[in-house]
Amino acid sequence: MPKYLMPAIVFGVAAAAFWGIFLAGSSTKTIVLGAACAAMAVIFLLMFIMNTIGKGKLSGWKLFAFSDLGLIVVLGTLGAIELIISEDSASFGPGMLGAILLEYCLPVLGGLLLVEFFVYKTVKMYQSGESEQEPAPAEEKQLPQKIAYPPESPDKDVPKDE
Repeated sequence: MPKYLMPAIVFGVAAAAFWGIFLAGSSTKTIVLGAACAAMAVIFLLMFIMNTIGKGKLSGWKLFAFSDLGLIVVLGTLGAIELIISEDSASFGPGMLGAILLEYCLPVLGGLLLVEFFVYKTVKMYQSGESEQEPAPAEEKQLPQKIAYPPESPDKDVPKDE
């Protein structure tokens, strides 16, 4: 199975489960978890597509950031367009989708991007910290050659104080 397809499936199933719990009326907190899982599923799906197109040349960190930013731009544009178009609409709840996208989806995606950024910085900090503590064998400093001294012999000419 491809690298990023399995996490997309897992997050998609988790999102469906959280939204099912929300629709059953159990808790309103599960809608945020469901939205986060759905966003992660879409991000990993986009990462899979970009990885397939780029043939694995980008790192996972960059793929996640690009996918998340792309999703933010697309959903922000859709939300704004829906709000603008729905002003003249006589349907039930005009602008509801745009309001949901702009008020709930974009903050969740922005939060995911911030979390990814901080995790990336933390991982890079610890990776660079380990390499400084353990220098590579080729980087070890050359010690000067040892100077060979003649073996010490007892001095017979010097009288001992007794």
